[in-house]
Amino acid sequence: MNNDIIKQSFIESFEILKDSWDSKKKSIIKCIVETEACDGALAMDMWTYVLMQNANLLRDKTEIISFIDEVILGFIKKYDNSADPGDICNTIIHHIAPHIVRNDTLINIIFGKLINAGYSKYNYSYDDDDPSELIPACIACIFMQDYPHAIPVLFKALSTNNNMEDISIGELILKANYYLDVMKRRDYMFDDFNISDDIKESLLSCIDCIKDCNDRAEITLSFMSR
Repeated sequence: MNNDIIKQSFIESFEILKDSWDSKKKSIIKCIVETEACDGALAMDMWTYVLMQNANLLRDKTEIISFIDEVILGFIKKYDNSADPGDICNTIIHHIAPHIVRNDTLINIIFGKLINAGYSKYNYSYDDDDPSELIPACIACIFMQDYPHAIPVLFKALSTNNNMEDISIGELILKANYYLDVMKRRDYMFDDFNISDDIKESLLSCIDCIKDCNDRAEITLSFMSR
């Protein structure tokens, strides 16, 4: 079927469903995920619309975290359906991060306003066997896009996020560094992706957002040696 016809059908479906969040959540998420295959920027605009329109309804941080995760997991189920960290990063780096980096509004919402970017420790755990922390994985994949403009937007969003109660920016970036190590071990999946010098320079220009001097030193060492 013609790609334009498919795209138009997704647009029409979203227009019908978009304001029925409470009753049509799964269908709205499916529409965002399926639209990305036709038009990644449009899919991110759909995601942004839902987040902005429901900001007043989704006051509970756990609900907001759940929605962000469900969209990301919708992509993972479509393309990998795996709990493996490498497969998760593979989906994010190809189907989410390339579009997020070009959408400042979405970066500001996801990383700056609506979620506890570190996730509460009683709901999520972090170890080598648990890839459930999708936000650090997203940050890692954003670093792997050769789009330095997004880095200061990301750091500014994180530095103004009043919901980051259980984790510092430095700790979050170090968790993202873990996913970069996962991707480095999977060279065959990520041959076309590297952290460019422009990304490194942009990251260094934002390092003052990280208050802990130990975190700053560790992050600088980790990223400059890649």
